[in-house]
Amino acid sequence: MARQMPFWRTRHFARAAFLGITSCLLAACGTGSEMTPHGDASAGGKGGNGGAGTGANRGSGGLVIGVPPISDAGRCDQSHRRARCSENGRHYCGLVDDGCGALADCGECPSGLHCGGSGFPKVCGAADDATTCTPITCQPPNGRYCGIIGDGCGSSIDCGGCPAGEVCGARVRGVCGTACPLCPMIPSCEAGTTSIRGTVYTGARSNPDPLYGALIYIPNIPLGTQLSPFPNGPTCDACVPPARGSVIASAVTASDGTFSLTNVPAGAGIPLVVQLGRWRRQTTIDVTACADNVLAPGTARLPRNRTEGDIPLTAIATGDVDAMECLFRKIGVDDAEFTHPSGPGRIHVYQANGARIDASTPPATALVGSARGGGAWSSYDQVILPCRGSETIESSAALGNLLDYVNGGGRVFTTHFGYAWLFQNGPLAGVGAWRPQETRPADPLTATIDTSFAKGVALAQWMRITGGLSNDAPPQILIEQPRHDLDNILSNGGAKRWIYSDPAIAPTPAGTPVTVQQFTADTPIGAAPDALCGRVSFSDFHVLDSRTKDAAFPAECNTNPLTPQERLLEFMLFDLASCDASDPPVLPPPPPAECPGALVGQILPDGGSAFTCNCRFGAFGARPCTPAECVVVCPKLILAPYDDLRACTCNPNTGPCFGECGDTLCVNPTPGVSDRCIACLENRVLDSPAACPGLCEGGGTGCAALFTCLRSCSL
Repeated sequence: MARQMPFWRTRHFARAAFLGITSCLLAACGTGSEMTPHGDASAGGKGGNGGAGTGANRGSGGLVIGVPPISDAGRCDQSHRRARCSENGRHYCGLVDDGCGALADCGECPSGLHCGGSGFPKVCGAADDATTCTPITCQPPNGRYCGIIGDGCGSSIDCGGCPAGEVCGARVRGVCGTACPLCPMIPSCEAGTTSIRGTVYTGARSNPDPLYGALIYIPNIPLGTQLSPFPNGPTCDACVPPARGSVIASAVTASDGTFSLTNVPAGAGIPLVVQLGRWRRQTTIDVTACADNVLAPGTARLPRNRTEGDIPLTAIATGDVDAMECLFRKIGVDDAEFTHPSGPGRIHVYQANGARIDASTPPATALVGSARGGGAWSSYDQVILPCRGSETIESSAALGNLLDYVNGGGRVFTTHFGYAWLFQNGPLAGVGAWRPQETRPADPLTATIDTSFAKGVALAQWMRITGGLSNDAPPQILIEQPRHDLDNILSNGGAKRWIYSDPAIAPTPAGTPVTVQQFTADTPIGAAPDALCGRVSFSDFHVLDSRTKDAAFPAECNTNPLTPQERLLEFMLFDLASCDASDPPVLPPPPPAECPGALVGQILPDGGSAFTCNCRFGAFGARPCTPAECVVVCPKLILAPYDDLRACTCNPNTGPCFGECGDTLCVNPTPGVSDRCIACLENRVLDSPAACPGLCEGGGTGCAALFTCLRSCSL
């Protein structure tokens, strides 16, 4: 015949026992003279039923109390059920336990009182300055809470469920989020965390430069999954973080390309993404749990070809004296990516009067168009228009096409005589004081980096790191083949000056003209910051000053190391693809706090006391609590639905008291030990440690001894 389970081993009793224990811990334990918010003024000892509360010691003794007392739920009947939310001159507020394991909604406080203003959660009182506490809402700007949570002011709110496509507690308890298949792989470490660090580089095969301002992240995707490719063509991508919930951990690289990711999943084949605008490469790495994983150089880098990741679809109209196509090769783009527009490559070559792939390379007019709305602008993420060697005044239709393209999110880079696209083209004409074909400055020109904005500072740091500066303070660079077509940038013109010359800045040589050598303008010019879509970048010097007319690509390109001004253009080329804000890309917003709400009692393993938020039993985000953490989890008895209660010991990692978790509260209890622990829990008021043999420590009577026994039971 099947053995009948003792009543104290049933699911109901196990729950009831915890309600009773927590009544003792939160309402009547410890010693001291400070009164609880309800009951008589007794200072000592025993935990009572219902309203017979006792004193609380906020310092030693291991307990912080003050929440509404809870009756002996294991022997509850209607006589114990709290009938009123106001008793003994005290007023409770929000959701409180009714003394029998259910919730009672006591609502708001009377006029003039504030929930928690007494210093105790759930108890109304007059705070010193009640206006200093602003309750949280279920819908903060960066996410949504779900379920019953604290409001941060001693009360609680029910935020209900989540929007379609999101799950309550997907990554953080009480927070709506996208399902996170890799989150269970984030280790729970006894000390420290699981981290990844390293340096992001360009795709160059030799001496690659570090990449500044790149977003590196662990995407929230299943193992073995690839991110979808970016669409081609201009888009109005303002500088916004990735969608909430789309990343698990992320960072933005510093000027030296370094980064660090913490609290990451561990295991084989963890996805890692490097992204800068439309440049993106996804790879996989093996991560050791609870360790600092340092990536080998070259692990985190940009793609070299379309099989490795996303490269912005780029059109180059080659010019006779500025072989910008060769710069793409030097920063790591494979030759196979340079094709005709009909080819599969990511760099499409058109011929203005420079190099070509072969005799069938299409002319630049096919790109820029001879009629308004014509050309191939809309096919590309970015368009490069190098210097042709002479001023070529573009048609009004072509100028309008460029303006339409950049206002719709396109990116354009042009050099020297490329000013012809700008200085007579609507709002681009008003960015500064244009002086086309002014007397050329001395060669080389001592130019200064403008450090009045964040990216200018980063450029100076990056040029110092890569060895491109001729002077440290102020940061300066020697520019070969400089030109003088722009005097200055107007303060209200919508452009940003990056590189300039000014004889007033030592050690610039006397007689050096005042010029602007590099500027960018975010478009549409004059639009509000959140409406900026595209970008124009202008350099008033040559990258590779050599005659390349009709040369067969890549014969016109050299294999020399990057010069300082080539590095400058490398930085600006990546800036062309980056987000529209002046400062580095914004990180994805952090999720709302895991435990945002009302303060309740917290028991610390060292016997001290403190306040914490209303976490549930056994829940630390997406991982279970450890044995050491078990005793510091705050019970959510006054906030959580009855069926949500779980015990920290009901986890195989946290001790033997109740065995392992199952569909019922606990299954497979450890014989003997579990019996003694249950007995310890059932006999809430103990006369000696013998009530829980082998597990209790110390002596004493009442709840103090119980507390010792509970600690011994890993509660």
